[in-house]
Amino acid sequence: MKKIMILAALALGFGYAAHAQTTTKTQTTETTTRKVVTKEYKSVDKNSLPVRTIEKIGAKYGGHSIVEAHKSTDGEYKLVLRKDGNDKVAYFNKKGEFLRED
Repeated sequence: MKKIMILAALALGFGYAAHAQTTTKTQTTETTTRKVVTKEYKSVDKNSLPVRTIEKIGAKYGGHSIVEAHKSTDGEYKLVLRKDGNDKVAYFNKKGEFLRED
């Protein structure tokens, strides 16, 4: 009888220990989505650029010449500028304010 009680106690103890070691791992992954917007630019005559835009371009890119001019539907300008054989692409808004350079 004593052996049966000891075996029962051991079985109960091992069962509890096995249950206590069971763990569940969860992993949360956060994903973000970026919306990429591409603009279409149409070629425009570089002489048709607003005076204010040309003045601001001259202030930032003195000594550069305008090789190509393009305009998007929202009025943003994409300009190819050249100095000493090196080209830069610069973007200006419709007010002539500098936006960025590629």
